[in-house]
Amino acid sequence: MLLKDELMELLLKIGETNLNPSDLFTEERPSLFFPEGRTIYLDGDHYYIVGVERGKINSEKKFDNKEDILYYLLQSYVTRIASKNAWANANGDFDRYNTLLQEEQIRLFSIINPKYGERRRKEIDII
Repeated sequence: MLLKDELMELLLKIGETNLNPSDLFTEERPSLFFPEGRTIYLDGDHYYIVGVERGKINSEKKFDNKEDILYYLLQSYVTRIASKNAWANANGDFDRYNTLLQEEQIRLFSIINPKYGERRRKEIDII
């Protein structure tokens, strides 16, 4: 299954129906990158995300496996949804919001894949 399709399938589990419009998925390294946004591709045995801003590459991340890149890509969606849900229940209390945000991130990641939920829990415990 293509990475883009797999990401969309995972996002549907938490009710997200749209991919980030500035993300371009390709099956190989492009010869040119768009002047804005992220290009996500597979090159050999590694996945890459190249971020471009104002025509210049400003970040390049390399992933050894599909699970790691999917987790990384899911983070922005999960954080956005978790933030909205946490704020709705925090009643303006920032300390409560921070606690609820972390709990909600773990909950959403666990819906997507229990391994991702546990991974997020471990990351939070380190902080």
